[in-house]
Amino acid sequence: MAEATVVDADCDDSLRRNRTLLDPIFHSDKRQATVAGSVFNLVCTILGGAVLSLPWAVARAGLVAGLLSILAWGVLNDFTIYLLVTSARRSGAMSYEMLADVTFGSRLRLFVIALIAAVTWLVIIAYLLLSGQLAVALYGAVFGNVSEDNPWAKRVSLSVVVLLALPASCMRSLHAVRYLSMLSLAAVVVLIGMLGMRTAQRLADRPLDPVQLWPHSWLDLFYTLPIFCNAFVCHFNVLPIHCELERPTRRRMRSVLHLTIGMCVLVYVAVALLGYLYAQAGTCESILENFCTADPAIAGARIALLAALVTSMPLMVLPCRANLNRLGEMIAPEGYRKLDADGANETMYRILGTLALVGSALAVAIAVPSVTVVWTLVGATGALTIAFILPTLMYLRVDQTKPVHPRKVQAVVVLILAVIAAVISLSQALQHLESQPCSTPVTC
Repeated sequence: MAEATVVDADCDDSLRRNRTLLDPIFHSDKRQATVAGSVFNLVCTILGGAVLSLPWAVARAGLVAGLLSILAWGVLNDFTIYLLVTSARRSGAMSYEMLADVTFGSRLRLFVIALIAAVTWLVIIAYLLLSGQLAVALYGAVFGNVSEDNPWAKRVSLSVVVLLALPASCMRSLHAVRYLSMLSLAAVVVLIGMLGMRTAQRLADRPLDPVQLWPHSWLDLFYTLPIFCNAFVCHFNVLPIHCELERPTRRRMRSVLHLTIGMCVLVYVAVALLGYLYAQAGTCESILENFCTADPAIAGARIALLAALVTSMPLMVLPCRANLNRLGEMIAPEGYRKLDADGANETMYRILGTLALVGSALAVAIAVPSVTVVWTLVGATGALTIAFILPTLMYLRVDQTKPVHPRKVQAVVVLILAVIAAVISLSQALQHLESQPCSTPVTC
């Protein structure tokens, strides 16, 4: 016990020296999350539908440039997440939204709420498109090939996905669906296994075609950049996890971040490399589109990923709805107070709001030709802003009273590069708005 007391006293002295403001406090009973549990929760929230597009991004960027991009984006995200944690520890903020309010006031807080609502809505659209592709392929495996170019096949598959996801999406809070994100991790493990098996068979049957190591044009690298950026975004989930971590020293939080990003980099490199080696220049926007619908092993991966995407959709719908509600409260507080007073109709308002949110996403998903359009727009606007521009700005604001030091210089450099990357990537995304789904014929 004496040794533990000394360690705790040292921690308290360190916190005071670094002007750390923790809420809950360092020794709070509310802090019960371990490093391993925090890493697991973060990995589950990071892994999602964007993993299916990584082989396409590597094929477009070139094998060497693509794999280096995954590593570079992992390192940069690790850096900006730590900037967020540092800013929160110095300001006492418990969430991304609260940190925006503490650093730049209510206007930035309003912007962050609107941005997160917009990004989650766009991710819902992307999940619908990916789920629709998987559902059409599985239907074709059972009843015969169905052309994805058939507009009715797309509409029906998307509508079925919405109906499956709707009950959980109408829940009052994330508490009821908090374990669904684990399915994403399980689905990605299945995907890696199936890709590894089929890629090994493919390479045994015939030699590799000439491998493209670098992009044909460096603009292609900026076009694929949002895909890599999307794959690591978890910044608005990090601070709540930091608030639950027991004994939240800087070293323990660094361990959580390094382990989380390191595991995700390994998973992404495996999927991207295996997918690219299987299809090479013909890699589709979703790697599973390169496989025959009758392939039983890939059908298993499709089922796992479809289940993961359908169950992940409520994890996007509920935060999107909550942020839209907060926007309404900030913009028209009187109207929302009247709604709150009428508690009997709360369930009806929640269901109607969910139907409007999911219905609008469904309408856009039917009209959008390709999931790549959504991913590149999300990455070039929301993901780069959430993951790089705002964390560096908020850190520089919190750190403004300190003299210039290496981390501050690094934050400025990352901020400048992120703004440049956002402008170029957005211009490339807008130029490819008419991008069509993969048309590479797949022989069974």
